[in-house]
Amino acid sequence: MRLVFVASEASTVMPSLIRRASLRIPAPLVIRMRETESHRWTPRDYATHDALFGALEAYRPEAVIFINRLGCGAGFPLAAWCEISRVRCIPWYVDNPFFLSSDPHDRAFDSIIALVNNRHWLAPLKASGMSRVHFVPMATDPERFAPGPPAAERDVPIALIADLGLGRYDEILKDIIGQTGLDFHLRKSEILSRIAEAAIRLTHERDAFPLDLIEATPAIRRLIEHPVSRRSLACLIDLRASLIERLRYVKALWPLGIQVWGGPDWLKFIPPQHWHGTIHFTKVHAVYQRAKLVLNVSKLQSVQVADQRHYDSPAAGAALLTERHPGQLEFFDEDEMVYYSSPEEAVARARRLLENEDERLAIVERARAKIISTHTYDHRLDRIATIVRETSWPERVNHGPELLAELDSHIDAFLSGGQLAAAKAWIDAMERNDPTTAAFGNYVGAYALMSGRSAEIALASMNGDQTAFADRWRRLARIRLGDPAL
Repeated sequence: MRLVFVASEASTVMPSLIRRASLRIPAPLVIRMRETESHRWTPRDYATHDALFGALEAYRPEAVIFINRLGCGAGFPLAAWCEISRVRCIPWYVDNPFFLSSDPHDRAFDSIIALVNNRHWLAPLKASGMSRVHFVPMATDPERFAPGPPAAERDVPIALIADLGLGRYDEILKDIIGQTGLDFHLRKSEILSRIAEAAIRLTHERDAFPLDLIEATPAIRRLIEHPVSRRSLACLIDLRASLIERLRYVKALWPLGIQVWGGPDWLKFIPPQHWHGTIHFTKVHAVYQRAKLVLNVSKLQSVQVADQRHYDSPAAGAALLTERHPGQLEFFDEDEMVYYSSPEEAVARARRLLENEDERLAIVERARAKIISTHTYDHRLDRIATIVRETSWPERVNHGPELLAELDSHIDAFLSGGQLAAAKAWIDAMERNDPTTAAFGNYVGAYALMSGRSAEIALASMNGDQTAFADRWRRLARIRLGDPAL
């Protein structure tokens, strides 16, 4: 199978997936992405979309795989190219998709096959318009995350590799205050800390992040009256809650010698002797090979799932100290992880295992045996290949030359008169299910009208080239309308 992988500079999942795929697939195509100053993702090695699309067309892939929303964001319409070219477009949601930006235009694309790391996300994604959604959990690369040195050489009692997310937190907070002109004491951390503490309690009671907390909280209720998304507010609360929880457990484990790798924000909260600086994802395995235990404190939005640490840590010979949650117990039994329900229990269980190496090793060996037999990226690649093979494309319906001629007249009018308002009207009418409208609107949505706000965005995505824009527009429209010439 010919696969394309879209990888960000910060991805911890994709490098392992690509490495395993490279051992099975001759020269998979990798599109490396970089984040701009405006926090938009753009291809690192291609100056224009047409250059990228040319490389894709030359490679002729069967599927394009990316993590979360990386391939469908505004300004990078990869999903649109897949739809035009009838190539499977596979976003793998390893994070909660409802905490990520959402593009309504591409949800119903025939090319999309969504993968999710959590069974709880299946039904909501299908309800949002994604009809092809499959449960595919995360995994590990067992050759990179191998046990390493003998236990006697493990010189880190407890390791944590994590960032506190303060930069992202400040960006969201600044954006909310800038949009509303309101402060509401949100700058005072104690207000958001109280909200976050409530979110932590409710998340563990309900086994899910309490989105209704946003509407129920007096401190931020008035913000709902302003153009601020619930997603932005939820992300803000989630980041604050993650900060509180991670600091709570790190401080509890100080007496046992916990060591932290992550951004310099940690130095605002912990002594420097506990901090080892940032670490590149290609070096994470080396830390796990030195550790006896690895601490996991999940973000609230993903507490239901087994994340990357659940697979990488035991594979590298370190027992994982993690929250006791039904969603995590679905993957690993009580005797395969070191589960805790409070800081006190985390300390007690960690101390016991640091004093009893045989017991620690038995936990690691049970977890590693399961991972090697069930949870490697080779298993996931096999699963993805099966899904692609078994998912059929819907038959094209030929709507006839009259409808195609009508569509062409609208495109010609757009080109000759620059009728951006008319184009937007077509987009706004997509829900009427008129076949011409749907084809026209889906194309504009495909070519960077991912935000659904204005045709100017679409033109900007094509570098201002109206002719190239119209050519691709016309092609997708004819595919959707069943032009027999295609």
